[in-house]
Amino acid sequence: MYAIGLVDALHAERIIARLVGQYSDWLVNPGPDPQPEEAEASEPTEEQTTASHTFERECDWCGQTYRASRKDSRYCSKVCGNRAYRALRKQRENPDA
Repeated sequence: MYAIGLVDALHAERIIARLVGQYSDWLVNPGPDPQPEEAEASEPTEEQTTASHTFERECDWCGQTYRASRKDSRYCSKVCGNRAYRALRKQRENPDA
């Protein structure tokens, strides 16, 4: 890393051009980023993907409506899940109460 200071400017430009490759022209004439040919038919965005793979659910503990990523989820949050299972354990330990 310290050897870079010892390299003259012309040699440094050649090293950078070799490292950058196809983008070396862009360094001289900055413009829009070069895009590959297949970029036009891009994959759906993360928002589009998650929107189609979520389910509208109602929390079994608090009744709040939420978006679930799995069909078998029962609670809107970890807190609701912990409270529900804690109540279930109490009920099993004291069935009379």
